[in-house]
Amino acid sequence: MQDEQYLLAVEYYEKFIHLRTEGELNVYADQDIKIAFVLLQLGHAEAAQPFLDKFKQFAESNTSIYRELLWASYYSVLGETDKGIAHLQELPKQSGYQYWLIMAMKDDPLLSNLAVDPAFDIIVNQLKDRFWKEHEALKKTLQGEGLI
Repeated sequence: MQDEQYLLAVEYYEKFIHLRTEGELNVYADQDIKIAFVLLQLGHAEAAQPFLDKFKQFAESNTSIYRELLWASYYSVLGETDKGIAHLQELPKQSGYQYWLIMAMKDDPLLSNLAVDPAFDIIVNQLKDRFWKEHEALKKTLQGEGLI
């Protein structure tokens, strides 16, 4: 993304932050890493820190199958590639990921620091393989029940 796009993103995020703050809404905590990322790209590390802190709290309390991906994003944005990759390596151990998410990982700017690591492609391929195995198993089950 070029600086102009980051500047435009900040405009929209400022409106979002204002509405969330004014309404005392504890929603869309997953967006805090994106806000921090944009601010960091514009060189506003101090302004990004509260959003990194809030996202870290969100990741700590998250119990979904996406928890490790949240941590990978966090460490990628911080430039801590080894920690990010370590969290990504946990993803293939779980099931139920949506395919669009797997496909979007390579183009996700939040994961860009991890995408250059050779382990990244291996992990993405493991996720794809697991998805298709689960897909085939579900297909056989549904065919066996005469549903497809």
